[in-house]
Amino acid sequence: MPVFTDRQRGILAMLCSCGGWVAGRDLAEATGTSRRTLQSDIKSINLTAGRLLIRSNNRLGYCLAGNMPEVAAPRAVVPQGRYSTSKALLLVLLFESDYLHIEELADRLFVSRSTVNAHLAQARRIVARNREAQLVVSPRRGLWIEAQEDTKRLLCAKLMNEDLDYAAMLRMPQMEELSHLEKELQDLLPQILLNEKILISGQAFQYLTRFLAISITRSRLGMGMPEIPEEEPASSSFICELSRQVQQHVGYLFSAAERQLIRERVHELNLIDKRPVRDGEILHMLAGFEKAVQEQCGLPLHFRPELRRNLGDHIKRMQRRILSRHNNIGQYTQEMFTQYPLTVHLIKTCLEPLMGLEIPDAEVGYLVMYVACAMEELWKKVNVLLVSDASAAVLYTIQQKIRSRDKGQIGRIEVLPCYAYEQDRQRYLARNQVHLTTEPDLSLEATDFLSLSAFPSDIQLEQVRRAIENQSERQRREQQAYMARAYPVVTNPGGCRFYEQQLLPRLTNGQRNLSAVTVGNNLLCVVEHESGGACELQYFTMEQAVHYKGKRITGLLYAAYRGHEDPLVFFAYVRSVLQKNSR
Repeated sequence: MPVFTDRQRGILAMLCSCGGWVAGRDLAEATGTSRRTLQSDIKSINLTAGRLLIRSNNRLGYCLAGNMPEVAAPRAVVPQGRYSTSKALLLVLLFESDYLHIEELADRLFVSRSTVNAHLAQARRIVARNREAQLVVSPRRGLWIEAQEDTKRLLCAKLMNEDLDYAAMLRMPQMEELSHLEKELQDLLPQILLNEKILISGQAFQYLTRFLAISITRSRLGMGMPEIPEEEPASSSFICELSRQVQQHVGYLFSAAERQLIRERVHELNLIDKRPVRDGEILHMLAGFEKAVQEQCGLPLHFRPELRRNLGDHIKRMQRRILSRHNNIGQYTQEMFTQYPLTVHLIKTCLEPLMGLEIPDAEVGYLVMYVACAMEELWKKVNVLLVSDASAAVLYTIQQKIRSRDKGQIGRIEVLPCYAYEQDRQRYLARNQVHLTTEPDLSLEATDFLSLSAFPSDIQLEQVRRAIENQSERQRREQQAYMARAYPVVTNPGGCRFYEQQLLPRLTNGQRNLSAVTVGNNLLCVVEHESGGACELQYFTMEQAVHYKGKRITGLLYAAYRGHEDPLVFFAYVRSVLQKNSR
């Protein structure tokens, strides 16, 4: 049975769902890889499968060559990923009752001592994000994580998010119970959640089951929580039912301190079934955010009622996590920053001041998706002209059928009878990019008109969809070509001087119109907005590495929006530059 990586499984899943040819550009974007990485992965997939599993074509792209084989899920002893070694060494330390020498830690992880030392900086950053926690390094005694037991349990739940053999990795046979516990809880929790009318995301469900399994395992290993007075009888019905079911099926009784900790985590979970947000402070904050974006960047941002409800609920729970330092772990951080630079900048400069606290990068990675939904509606759409002498009922039906195939690219559909169109042809043609008609004579006279019947077929509607898509792509290419001519990106020396003299003082003083995020481990992106003057986009190399939030920065991208361009177009160009320089 072939074993593929997570990224390769994503490629296969995408091809399976499409059921035909997929362009290389679309497949790379959907799976979050570059075209070159995609080609390497597909070559590796075919080699692993032992046959031609994915067929390629220079013109059409990629498609499956046959039926999908049964695929085994990958398992590894050491976590794979960006911070794998750092996470692994922290997990070993979290299940130790005393200091552990670096030599023994390296031996447990099957790595060298220098490898452990190389990942200590990242390990410190991970630990420091948690409440009153720090990684202690003693030259004589070794390493130790200093934190309260509740913080250690939360940290374990964040780190242990992969399908791993922890008993083998930590060389602790007692840990074999963890996977069995988690499986029992995954069978037990759904019915309890549904009975209590709690519907959480799949990611939150996975986190909750892992957290409960870790709590039980640590207590059984002698790492219990300090005792507190018994809680009041009027406890949460969900916590009471959970405790009863766990005691009955797992044979473990949660202590009062554990029930209190579980209740706090449940209040912070990401819900799917949202209820209207009645918190006046949060609603006022969202209205202020819309106003700030309009005043500072000229963007008429507006949250639809459903989106406002979901965003308000997320902010309310996010505030709880941030204030208690239990924020989510960042799983999509780099992807979000490179995909949505404008959205991240607006959150940092317009929302954070209203909240009165700094939103951790990990939380921004989730929050950005809600704001991005509202931002999508601000993009310039393709306007459609429909010239027809058909009845109003026919025209309405044609419009609805066209919009049913829309992928968010259609702006206005302007419907005109022939006599009105004849009065001012050039004006109507100029302000609409795609031209349709049900009148055969007009389509024969003007070749840029697409002909439709009064009852358009699927083939005709597909032609319209392709025409709109092609026009949207043409607009995007023209905008990007213009931006590349107006703001050519050249690599400039003197990055250290520019950073230390121009940017660092303003970042230190917390200047409201300036934001900075790290992309990966080595690139710092600083974005600024103000009114008046020409926009600016520069890429600097550092003569010597500088440190920003614990990361070693060797490249700096500075983007300044000053109102001279459409902000959406300018930041779409920034996004393409970011993606190119972060690979």
